[in-house]
Amino acid sequence: MSVDDAIRSLVNVMSRPQAHRVSGPAEGPEWLFEEGFGRIVVSKKLRNYAFSRAPEAGRLHRVVAGIDGSSRVLYFAHGNVALSATTLLYGSAGASIYYTYPPLRPFNTSRERPGIETQFLAFQPAPLDAPEVLGGIRLRPPSYRKTRVGEFLRAALYRYDAEYSTKMMENEVRVLQENAMAAWALQRLGPGSLLIVDGPLFSTPGIFERMKELLSEKPSRLRVYLESWLALVAERVGIVGGAVRQGIDVVGVVKRLHASRVLSAAEGRGHAVNDLALVQQVVERWMSGSKPYVPMLLGPLETSMNLEDVGLGWLVKYSYYVVVPRHPLASRLGGFRVFRVELPRPVFEDDERRARVLSTIVAEALRSPDHYPRPISAADRVCRRAAAALAAHVYMSLSGYSIPSYETFREAEERSFGRREA
Repeated sequence: MSVDDAIRSLVNVMSRPQAHRVSGPAEGPEWLFEEGFGRIVVSKKLRNYAFSRAPEAGRLHRVVAGIDGSSRVLYFAHGNVALSATTLLYGSAGASIYYTYPPLRPFNTSRERPGIETQFLAFQPAPLDAPEVLGGIRLRPPSYRKTRVGEFLRAALYRYDAEYSTKMMENEVRVLQENAMAAWALQRLGPGSLLIVDGPLFSTPGIFERMKELLSEKPSRLRVYLESWLALVAERVGIVGGAVRQGIDVVGVVKRLHASRVLSAAEGRGHAVNDLALVQQVVERWMSGSKPYVPMLLGPLETSMNLEDVGLGWLVKYSYYVVVPRHPLASRLGGFRVFRVELPRPVFEDDERRARVLSTIVAEALRSPDHYPRPISAADRVCRRAAAALAAHVYMSLSGYSIPSYETFREAEERSFGRREA
């Protein structure tokens, strides 16, 4: 479905007489989204855990690609609209090509469009407003009684009711789109390439800690969220596993460490302190108060998830925290940047492959103005602009049929997509 076709479907439903409702986010419990750890999700330091100098062999992959997704929710009188855009940066020998989905013309530097078909809009209408199918955008959750893990999300996506967590809806649209883009990118990458995904290699949400309890219950809202996360994680793990078997290295890079607790869990501190603060403490302790002058690594850590109860077995990933000093002549702020790089087991256990991946990641971070790996930094910039353009298109198309909320109106004003330029 094209962008205009999807928006036209929403215009059609909003142009009909509808019952009024209060627009705004439907809240969900915070542990739906926070990193989990306990009995199901376990993070620990490995025996060779240390703060050490990073390899400096330079970029050792001929082709490096980066994927990032950007999403947001617009609130209208007749419902909430979640939207997402995803960008793939494909680089070889210094040249870069951008592929963005949905295929908005200014954000693709190639005539070829990404070969994916996943949706990019989701609609959360008032219960009385929702027919079963609306021009290809399906509404209302189906019956969950006979749904199997791995099939739920494909069947249920875009059938959201007014009580479904808006943030969960937004996450589903974005992550499923990122998975589709990653699967398409792997068709273009050959052995010896590196694919960097912005975000975790696969998510470890806190809801997994309540898995046994929720799976034993009758169908419920929380069980639906659990099945949704399981489907997203299972699909991502399958994509990563297939890539590694093809000889393609795949890693995740997590930049938002203020909300992360992986290192904190490995040190047994629970939610007391975030990973960014812990890395700061480690750097200050090991460097005797001075700042690092070369890239450093902190790790490795192992994060495992026991999903045997749902037939997915044990999922394992390995992490390093990368500390990249900022050059004092290139930045007024100086200091250093920190991010976490997550590796799948086959890459981590192969010493040569692991060293090659870490060397390329560090080299790409040093090449980037913000000192995060360049492929995802560049993809992030393009993706945010694409998501803003899509939001502008949706806002301008729908605001004439349904009153936008105050928050959505203010965002439109601040981002200048509530006005048409002369």
